[in-house]
Order: sequence, then C-alpha cells, then structure tokens
Amino acid sequence: MIWVAMSVWVFLAAVLYGITGVFIAELFPARVRYSGISLGYQMAGMLGGAFAPFVATGLLQWSGGTSWPVATYLAVMSLITLISVCLATTGSGWAYMTSEAPSRVTLAAG
Repeated sequence: MIWVAMSVWVFLAAVLYGITGVFIAELFPARVRYSGISLGYQMAGMLGGAFAPFVATGLLQWSGGTSWPVATYLAVMSLITLISVCLATTGSGWAYMTSEAPSRVTLAAG
C-alpha cells in the first residue's frame, strides 16, 4: 500500500511541477521574467522554508510533543498558498498580447 501511495504522490508532484513553470512564467513580462521568477523562488524559500523547522520545533515543544499544532501550521501554510495561487494574475498574457520583439540597435559607423 505504501508503494501505491508513493507512486501516486510522484505522479501528482510531477503534474504540479509541470504546470508551475508555465504558471510562474506568465506572471512576468519577458524582459523581467528571469529576475522575477528568481526573486520569487528565493524569497519563498527564505520566508516560507527557512523558518518552518524552527516553528515546527517550537510548536512541538509548546504542545508537549503532540503533533496537532504542526499539522495545523502546515494546513494554514497550505491555505495561504492556495489563496495566493488563486489571487495571482496570469500576467494578462504578456508574452502573447504584446509585441516584445527585441529592438534593433543601429550602430553609427564613425
């Protein structure tokens, strides 16, 4: 049964990671896309992931070893993520609706 659950999770994780790149890429216009995605990933890792072990350890100590506060913390963080994804715009189709062809630079000979 564990193998089935792990296989389902791997499949679902692959589906989620497959659409994440497209979803995040559409949040930024092409000229700032790399910086915007990078800044978003780094800030999310710093703010969301860096403090999670400390918060979970503190919650475990506070509750005397029961796991319900950590589960509640994870549920709240998941809810915040879901709300953020629902509120995120798709960039209004930056790459598709505007002509962002690279401009040509003419060098004057001289």
